Amino acid sequence: MTASSRSRDHDRAIVAVVLRDPVGMVTRSGVAAFVDGIAMKVSGPADFRQWSAGLLPALAPVPTHDVRPGPR
Repeated sequence: MTASSRSRDHDRAIVAVVLRDPVGMVTRSGVAAFVDGIAMKVSGPADFRQWSAGLLPALAPVPTHDVRPGPR
């Protein structure tokens, strides 16, 4: 698999859907699992860097810590 711009558009859409989940742990683990899966499929480190650079715009609004209230 190579990192094409078409697949990055699709991948950004997938990440955007996962990030809508109101539970921070779900969003983080969902995106991490997705990224891990892609990392196992690309042809090498350079291809993964190219793919991940295209994904960064979808991740920009994500805080580095969970600011959403969790279940009580």
